[in-house]
Amino acid sequence: MTRSLDLDRVRASSMRVVVVATDLVGRGTRAFDNATITSEVLMAAAALPGVFPPVAVNGELLADGGLIARAPVLEALEAGIPVRRAIVLVSYAAGERGRPPTSIRVALEEAFETAMLHQIRRNAELARARRPDVDVLLVTPSAPIALRPLDFDAAQTAAAFERGRADGLACVERWTRR
Repeated sequence: MTRSLDLDRVRASSMRVVVVATDLVGRGTRAFDNATITSEVLMAAAALPGVFPPVAVNGELLADGGLIARAPVLEALEAGIPVRRAIVLVSYAAGERGRPPTSIRVALEEAFETAMLHQIRRNAELARARRPDVDVLLVTPSAPIALRPLDFDAAQTAAAFERGRADGLACVERWTRR
């Protein structure tokens, strides 16, 4: 991550970045912005308990912000960091369908994925209702990501990251035309 992300550029950017992580001991959220974001904060925000270990940041044990809400956009907006636009990322392309459940594992994965998708959309709708002053954008990938939640294939992950980068650049391009 430190090779791919220029944190000095993020810190200097006029575009506000807010990252939310969950405090596992305090059972609350912690929000970080351009001035306070570090590689440890990003690792903590992606630390899914049971898969990736929590990360100590400023003496607090932090993990995925999605533990508090599938899309912790309200938590980010309530952090007191002024923003005009919030991006809510969805991991599923428009119209993407699940797999037929052929085993208990697949059935549980599909149930989990379905619940996540609907909770993410609901969180974005709630953020729009509570914060009409903020443009809340729900961004979906241009093509299915095709990764299972607990399967880590380096080549598929790299391809998904590259598609995500292209989708992100396309999103920024659309914003600059608004």
